[in-house]
Amino acid sequence: MTITKTQGVQTSNHLTCTWIQEVIIDFKENVKCPVGKVVIDAEKMTFYKFGLVMGVARHSTAGMVYSNGNLSYAGTETPVMKDKSLCIELFNLFNLNNPFG
Repeated sequence: MTITKTQGVQTSNHLTCTWIQEVIIDFKENVKCPVGKVVIDAEKMTFYKFGLVMGVARHSTAGMVYSNGNLSYAGTETPVMKDKSLCIELFNLFNLNNPFG
């Protein structure tokens, strides 16, 4: 699976990346469809397979807020790391240090 973001979208904390990881995994489990690419933009995450849009997860309904180019998690639940390699990929995408080494 390839994860990309549009230009200008940034986050400064690991909590948001962990929550994005949860949203991606939940989408894959609920839709029961393989996902080849995820694009994160200012309003939503779009899920693709073979160039076809498989679904959309809006940040506002997932507890995330986009303000001044910064995406941050503002929900009440504490995100749980379900896939360490996916989290590390998100940390690298957003240029955050890897807390695992």
